[in-house]
Amino acid sequence: MAITFTEQFEQALSGQEGVRSSKIANTPLKILIEGSDRKDKKAMVELLTKGDLQNNTLREINENAEITEKFGRFFEQEGKNKKTAPKADKVLGSFQPFFQEGGYLGPKGNNPARILLQNVIGTKAIQELFPTETIRKVPSPYPFDTYPKLKTVVTNMLSSPDKATRLAGTQLAMHVIGGYRPSDFKNLKIENIDFKSGVVSDLEVKDRGKTTTKQGYFPKIIRDIILKEVDPSGQGLVFPIDNETTINAALKKANILTEYTTAGKVKQGVFTLEDTRKLNETHLTSLGYDEKNPVRLAATLRANKTTIGQYVATGAGGRDIEELFVKTSTPHVAFTGTTNHAQYLSDIGVKPSNIVKRYKVINDVIDRFPLDRVEEFQETYPTLSFSEDNKVITTTLSQVNEGNAKLYQEKSAADLQVEINKANIEAGETAVAAEEGKLKQAEAKKIVKEKSLLEKKNELAKKGGAAIDLLMDNVAKPIAKMIPPVMIGAGVKYGYDQFGKYRGEGFSPLESVGKSAVDVAGEFSPLGTAQAAVDLVTTEAGAGTLSDTTEQDMNLSNQIANQSQDTFLGNIQNLMGLNNSADNQQTNQVANTVPEDANVDSKMSTFGREPDVEAGFVTPPNRSELGNETERQLNQNSFLGAT
Repeated sequence: MAITFTEQFEQALSGQEGVRSSKIANTPLKILIEGSDRKDKKAMVELLTKGDLQNNTLREINENAEITEKFGRFFEQEGKNKKTAPKADKVLGSFQPFFQEGGYLGPKGNNPARILLQNVIGTKAIQELFPTETIRKVPSPYPFDTYPKLKTVVTNMLSSPDKATRLAGTQLAMHVIGGYRPSDFKNLKIENIDFKSGVVSDLEVKDRGKTTTKQGYFPKIIRDIILKEVDPSGQGLVFPIDNETTINAALKKANILTEYTTAGKVKQGVFTLEDTRKLNETHLTSLGYDEKNPVRLAATLRANKTTIGQYVATGAGGRDIEELFVKTSTPHVAFTGTTNHAQYLSDIGVKPSNIVKRYKVINDVIDRFPLDRVEEFQETYPTLSFSEDNKVITTTLSQVNEGNAKLYQEKSAADLQVEINKANIEAGETAVAAEEGKLKQAEAKKIVKEKSLLEKKNELAKKGGAAIDLLMDNVAKPIAKMIPPVMIGAGVKYGYDQFGKYRGEGFSPLESVGKSAVDVAGEFSPLGTAQAAVDLVTTEAGAGTLSDTTEQDMNLSNQIANQSQDTFLGNIQNLMGLNNSADNQQTNQVANTVPEDANVDSKMSTFGREPDVEAGFVTPPNRSELGNETERQLNQNSFLGAT
């Protein structure tokens, strides 16, 4: 892994005395890295600056114990953070050529920066934080229905009325047949593809941990797929936008199940674009192509430029890659019940070239795949058989049934529509359930609200009834003078409001200062004192009055609810003078009130008649007395003298 420096940096080095490696070892890291041609030098400098290492030299990091410890602990800290660990790991890898240029070499070609870090934090720690062995997901054999489901997905995408979807389908078909990495086509340009020879130039391919520019070879079946949507005389990227999200969304709907073993643990998953490469790798391995086989490397775009050049120059190399593709794509053809590769292309909506029509499926290739897959194939397609020949590319052109291809496309479209309808139905059912849930929730809220309202009404009735009981037990006692309305008990105020309802007009508590409760009741009842009292204390009348609440009444109930019963009763007691001292005072006030008012007889419901009793009550009437008097007068067709 060589590294080169800028001309300016090299001139600066040449002006110094000493050996070149020594001069590099004594150069501050920031200057050393910025003077290189590394594309990641900015990231390296940023990380070293974070650790205050940018002004240290390679010699200090390797030979100064304090700086070595500082270097090791900083990378240990970065490695423990999941967000910073990947960047730190990359910087460690990028350090290797700088260490080597400075004369520090690791054993057996290992990265000296990692060896240095290992000496500081230990072998176990560095393996946990910066493992050198990649933990790979090893796929279990893909289910047999993987192949027909992939074919259906590709067909539906390629037949879409949307150009962008068809182009995404083109890319998926290339991955299915060729097993390429998704990143391989990010820089693929139309003008760099030689559609006649199959050679593609200036491909930016990720290989062995880094991205390099390479040449590759596209077999005829891949070129046919590209020409489905791409004009060979055009310019620019073959895939202008990233299609990975669109492709994976379509694959997710197909619900192709997968199974992986990672670090000894088996996990379930759903087939994605990445799986097309893994599936193709299993095909290559089954067919006996070693990972270092040059044909395999060329077919998967991993060969160097020299290898591709040789393939193109001799022509034989190109045929080897073509034959490899015929074999690796055979399961996609045979396991979907298709007779040949050309028919497969026609089924998915791609016009096959004559060279692809020469592709042959042979039994020997099918037999190389896992036995359980071959058995499933024979059980699924018992009448389907292929050539016993050993040539996968012949001079004989395979026949293509265009009618069958059209029927397959229509069936795929119909199946897709069925799946869409199912999804819509499920979505509709979910939506209905959601709306029903909302209605039930609203109903529940209503019930709770009504229950709460009823409880407040009942509480109001109880407290209002208690207040009226206290009022009626003390009807002969005058209301305390100069008590502000706000200090009057809420239950008494509620009782006043009910008197006002009898009369049909409002009421101000200030108007009743100095009057007895009976006086107030008599003023606000059209039937007189006795009837008002009966209405208030009779169970039926009282319940009817108290239950007939308004929004204003409910606001009052909230006030009552916030007031403790002790406080409430205390206010009533203070208002009515129910303590011992107040009783004596109120009694004297009653005695003094009678002679002072010369017209009291006219205020006691006599309505112009001579009163039957002296003004005032010796003792307050109780409910039984009021009820008896009311019944007596009603029987006489007279109510306290009224006719």
